[in-house]
Amino acid sequence: MAFVSEIKIEVIQQRIINTRDFCGDEQEAANDAAWDCDLTGEDAKKAINIAFFRANKAWNGFRSQAGVKSKFFSR
Repeated sequence: MAFVSEIKIEVIQQRIINTRDFCGDEQEAANDAAWDCDLTGEDAKKAINIAFFRANKAWNGFRSQAGVKSKFFSR
């Protein structure tokens, strides 16, 4: 498994958040973003897992800023 740059993880994370914003297929978007970043196999899985973790954290922050109570967080 090779080093995966922060920039590539950020690209995938942003694609997940943007897709979530429009109620799209997040997994497909993450897979496409990994492919666009020339990531395949275990490197893609690693980057996608990290990106989902970070996207969920960011998304929960957005909901918190919007005043949504944490008991309603489903992700």
